[in-house]
Amino acid sequence: MRKLIQKYHSLLADPGFLRFQHARIAEVYDQLGQGYTNNEGEVALVTRIANTLKGQSYHGLRIHCEKIHGSKSYVSFNFRNKPTSKELGDLILVTVVSDGKRRLLQKLCIVQNKMLRNGKAHIDEEQLFLLKNFPLFSGSKGMFRGAKDVVFRNTQMCLGAYGFFEAPGELIHVNAGVLSNTLNGSSSFTKTALASGASNAGQHLRGNDTCVFPWSDDLMILHEIFCIWHKRGFPLPLISLISPLFSSQRTLHDLHDFIRAWTSFQIGEIVYAFDHTLDREAEMFSNAVLRAAGLSEFIDLSDDNIQGEFSVDSTIMVSHLDISKE
Repeated sequence: MRKLIQKYHSLLADPGFLRFQHARIAEVYDQLGQGYTNNEGEVALVTRIANTLKGQSYHGLRIHCEKIHGSKSYVSFNFRNKPTSKELGDLILVTVVSDGKRRLLQKLCIVQNKMLRNGKAHIDEEQLFLLKNFPLFSGSKGMFRGAKDVVFRNTQMCLGAYGFFEAPGELIHVNAGVLSNTLNGSSSFTKTALASGASNAGQHLRGNDTCVFPWSDDLMILHEIFCIWHKRGFPLPLISLISPLFSSQRTLHDLHDFIRAWTSFQIGEIVYAFDHTLDREAEMFSNAVLRAAGLSEFIDLSDDNIQGEFSVDSTIMVSHLDISKE
């Protein structure tokens, strides 16, 4: 753990990495601007982001992006007192940290993208229920077809999110729980309501600045605490306070926020950490994403998987930090 945190915080403190992030942000803004000029929808806009970031690297960090063509992945679940089927999501974000081929940390975020029209959007309450709560679900079509009673633990409540595109080239990333709090029973919202909704939920974590602490061998004690808490089924409250690497930003108000947070590994639910699986079925799902992005050649992944090949019609974006590389 000590090597991981030192490497991570030295990366955040590196002015060259900050320049790398700003350069990528400028490139994506340019692409989204072109997309809006062409009146493109959210699928095309997400594809533009992925194509712009694909293959970008800085020292031990490398970004992998793929557009997967397949059937949409619909899942069936009970919404309150009735069964329903909804699409799981159209953008899959995975962040993974490794030491060579050994995985150290893995995060997953399933995102549903929508367009803002005049600063407003209509939200399907069943889709929001799925991405906020992840109830037991079965596969009705796509990757989970035939699977029964799949359960994502979603302990940190960071697994599901929405991405809202807005002309002339902006993107707002919102945690599903924060959006639910903003809606407060309504089916639509305005952009200006997001800040107050996030604040009221106590989840508005805006900003990317982080302290670089003088790490010491005492981190081994924290590793032991992590192992004990995991075995007893507890979340990671203490470790998440030590470094932003172990937490997740909930509301990102523009594309600049989003790209900096994602390339800094501050988006998504922790599904695997230090040889411990925290969310088995979510980890299996994210491992399928890593295989589809071609990372099984560089990272040792567990053999178990849901339905084998990742065949969901979606865009996948993977940020991989190998701390063994300079």
